[in-house]
Amino acid sequence: MPKQEYIKIGSVGKAHGLQGAIKIHFTSNPEAITALDYFFIQKYNEKPIPFFVEELSWMDDKGKAMARLEDLDSKEKADNLFKHSVLAKYDEVFINWSEMIEMLIGFELIDQTSQTKHEIIEVYPIVNNPLLEVKTKNNTTILVPYQKEFIVKIDIKNKTLICKLPEGLV
Repeated sequence: MPKQEYIKIGSVGKAHGLQGAIKIHFTSNPEAITALDYFFIQKYNEKPIPFFVEELSWMDDKGKAMARLEDLDSKEKADNLFKHSVLAKYDEVFINWSEMIEMLIGFELIDQTSQTKHEIIEVYPIVNNPLLEVKTKNNTTILVPYQKEFIVKIDIKNKTLICKLPEGLV
């Protein structure tokens, strides 16, 4: 399985003022975003460009923030980033996700190995071995390890966790 280097955490909104600040619509948990010192902005399918965060302030509780980024110092530069993807390194966001595992309750777990879908009904944030309790289609519950090597994609917007679990686990 190819290693996922980046995960989409939001998109760039309109410029905010004349000094290069931008609005960002985040799809991830605010605590995970606030912990990041930098993130990447990707124009369509081009290589992601890193930007260090100088200031980040939340505009509402729905994920909208105003950001001042290093080297983004004019409205024109900010306008050029409108509607582009905001990414973070997968490993760095994963650390935050493991700390906020409770957010996964209600997500759908899709296992690519068995081609099955399950509902995450409970989480157990055990240090070094977090577990997800999932309800299968036949109404039984099983525990699934929440480990980086099993995760293919976390889709926050659609509330899905796509995994490639070891054969026979589910």
